[in-house]
Amino acid sequence: MSERVLVVDDDRMILFLMQKIRKQLGCQLETACGGWHALEKMREMEFAVVLTDYDMPGMDGFELLAKCREKSPHTIALMLSSAEPKSFDQDLLSDWVFRFIAKPCLPQLLASHLHAAITEFRHRRDMQAAGQPLTM
Repeated sequence: MSERVLVVDDDRMILFLMQKIRKQLGCQLETACGGWHALEKMREMEFAVVLTDYDMPGMDGFELLAKCREKSPHTIALMLSSAEPKSFDQDLLSDWVFRFIAKPCLPQLLASHLHAAITEFRHRRDMQAAGQPLTM
């Protein structure tokens, strides 16, 4: 079964790029142009992975991930930003974000991060189904 991935960014070029590499990813890909749009999509369906930009108008990436965790705590989060990771709260990064991806990012590298996140989601799902404790 193909996992669902939600890509959230106010930069339409990133969303366009993700649509272009959709086949390479081998997943069901949805895009949202901001945090509120992403929450609407999350009300409609579950996502294995959420890849979100940090710096977006109206709702930043951490605010979105907080709301995402309330609804779907098993979703794997990836953060995309042109800011340095050391400028963020390191506890939030380590607790909430599976991988931090610096912009600009080559499409192949982005695809690699998404594949790793999908693999992690499947691993955690399988561990939960087997009744084993999850380590994060």
